[in-house]
Amino acid sequence: MTQEEAINILKEDLLILSDALKWLLRSFKICKEIGIKEDFNEEEYDSLETLASRFARVSDILLQKIF
Repeated sequence: MTQEEAINILKEDLLILSDALKWLLRSFKICKEIGIKEDFNEEEYDSLETLASRFARVSDILLQKIF
């Protein structure tokens, strides 16, 4: 692999990371409004699960593709 090819792959991976971060921030804003409490309804659980999933995706992209 040439240096130019490696740079192009990194650029593509950074775009993927940027898109994933956009969705993670969206989920974070939704969950921040839910707050911390004793009981959650089904929709709130779904939102929290989505946040956790998107956080895991961003973490995977960072560790496996960027670093």
